Amino acid sequence: MKQPKEYSVGEILRATEGAVAPVSCLEGKENFCPRCARCATLPVWQRLQNVENRYLDSISLEDILSGQADNNYSI
Repeated sequence: MKQPKEYSVGEILRATEGAVAPVSCLEGKENFCPRCARCATLPVWQRLQNVENRYLDSISLEDILSGQADNNYSI
């Protein structure tokens, strides 16, 4: 069994909710949207997803339990 410091919020959310994606076309490993090759906004959503994942992965369960959830990350 892992310790609370070994669980990231991102890991927990992905295990319980599935993909953490700002748009549905980014929910899977592969983008099957027929418009993705010409989608002008796709790079914005991909970058947002990367920021979200880095942020969520930077917070551990221990951080939340100790009230330090927002002290470890800066954009």
